[in-house]
Amino acid sequence: MSGSDEISVAAVFKNGIIFPRWFIRKGKKITIDEVTYRWSIRKGNFTIRKFAVISNGRLYQISFFSDKSRWLLEKED
Repeated sequence: MSGSDEISVAAVFKNGIIFPRWFIRKGKKITIDEVTYRWSIRKGNFTIRKFAVISNGRLYQISFFSDKSRWLLEKED
């Protein structure tokens, strides 16, 4: 997959750390089994928080944009 899809994400925020649990893409719920890596990128006055996650053996990269409180699915392998 290339490009980005807007997604809905259920996440737990604990001690300033985001733990995404599942997301909905095109009406399908995808449960996150593991967050393998997380990093942040500054864009002006806001931060993009990026996550590499695994669900059922598939790798996804999802991102949280703090300026608009929205999530994007950016990569799928």
